[in-house]
Amino acid sequence: MKRAPELRGGKRAITSLQNDRVKLIRSLEMRKARRDTGLFVAEGASVLITARDAGWKPRMLVLLAEAAASGVHRELIDWALAAGAECLEVSDAVLGKIAAKDNPQTVLGVF
Repeated sequence: MKRAPELRGGKRAITSLQNDRVKLIRSLEMRKARRDTGLFVAEGASVLITARDAGWKPRMLVLLAEAAASGVHRELIDWALAAGAECLEVSDAVLGKIAAKDNPQTVLGVF
């Protein structure tokens, strides 16, 4: 798997819709992929905060590059990095491709 360039704070930038991580997350919309991998996607900061507070640990955190500086998103990044998760900063196009919602949130987690 080709690695995305690492950014400050352990985050990686992804802009390609053909990236392997994008394909994996997109595949999790299908029940078979969730069953085979044991992974699922949770969208939105409030859902991720609930997951954090319940003790869940993400495998990946995906967020819009411009959202990374905000307070809540910064806390989520710190939580994900402390849990050993990969943090991916993505473009609007990539987030639109991997989000299941019609109006994509600015952040999602893979658990």
